Amino acid sequence: MKNKGIAILLFAILLQMCSSGMELLTLAVGAVGLLVAIIDDKKD
Repeated sequence: MKNKGIAILLFAILLQMCSSGMELLTLAVGAVGLLVAIIDDKKD
């Protein structure tokens, strides 16, 4: 369940980076975070 916290943290970083104009890199980080959350959720 601790991975959910990591995913939320990654999402916060994603939002922060979006406002500084690094959309493409941010999207990649966000997608990885989301995948980790979904995969971890299916395992439990």
